[in-house]
Amino acid sequence: MNILVEADGLHKRYGKVVAVQNFSHRFAPGKITAILGPSGSGKSTTLAMISGLAEPDRGCIRLDGTDITRLPAERRDFGLVFQNYSLFPHLNVLENVEFGLRVRGVRKAERRSRAFASLERVHISHLAGRRIHQISGGEQQRVALARALVFNPRVLLLDEPLSALDAKLREILRNELGRLLRELSITAIYVTHDQVEAMSLAYEMIIMHGGRIEQSGTPLEVYTRPATPFVATFLGSANLLEGECLVVNGETRLRLPFGELPAPMGAQTGPCRVMVRPEDIVIAADGDGQLHGEVTSSVFLGSQARLTVSAGGCSLAVDASNEAIPTPGAAVSLRVREAKLCIMPKGE
Repeated sequence: MNILVEADGLHKRYGKVVAVQNFSHRFAPGKITAILGPSGSGKSTTLAMISGLAEPDRGCIRLDGTDITRLPAERRDFGLVFQNYSLFPHLNVLENVEFGLRVRGVRKAERRSRAFASLERVHISHLAGRRIHQISGGEQQRVALARALVFNPRVLLLDEPLSALDAKLREILRNELGRLLRELSITAIYVTHDQVEAMSLAYEMIIMHGGRIEQSGTPLEVYTRPATPFVATFLGSANLLEGECLVVNGETRLRLPFGELPAPMGAQTGPCRVMVRPEDIVIAADGDGQLHGEVTSSVFLGSQARLTVSAGGCSLAVDASNEAIPTPGAAVSLRVREAKLCIMPKGE
């Protein structure tokens, strides 16, 4: 369901604490949007305002152009899935899923049919007669999702729905959840602090910090072209370097602590900050790199190793293949993938 959700200038304060400041965004209809940020960034408060569980101090929420800012949560036709699934232990799985329909006065035969169909959607209809304590955490998460989908909601809101699960199960359910939401083409807003979760599930991401939106865009855009140092370091690992763009013999060059490189297309002259990801600094096997340094530490990460290299007056994080991991004290020659450099204004 390609429903357009719009937030315009949302602001929320709790006493002296400003939780959300001027949050404005048009959520992609029929797509998954992830709201990502550290604890206290305002992401859950934003979701609460969109759902109707919290009222904004100012600002507007629109659904397909209709102002729903003051509409009670129960009348918004939104599906909600939270970290605490709030399932009823005295009811079986099927009864949990049909509970909301029963409260709304849906006849027994119809609500049973709809609840069972919703369980089939998430592949646990065989658990319909089980009690909640008889199923696993991952299965409980699917029950909560089935309960949210049984109403055929116009919008699905999810707040850290996988955070209580262990890493392997989380990965499995993340993949299943992404597949299901894409099949349904439902407008979904997904709050998480997990970067991998956000990047693997979302069509677009919103990065929040201090109650504000720092940046929004596709996962690829935000990861490769962060707008601020906060986004660069929050989303993955990053080397942040002080630099300057200047014109040398008619060519725009990027001066870094370890030397000069051709500046990326469109770079403005003046002081700047430069981001380069660890995977975009390559160990030159032939020794013909742009800078030379010494490995000061090495951490094995399974598929690769994360090195710390002292080079050109900088301490750089560098990813190396686990086939040939230099040991601390080893001399290395490094080559920077110039096309991957991201330049941010000095004032950011």
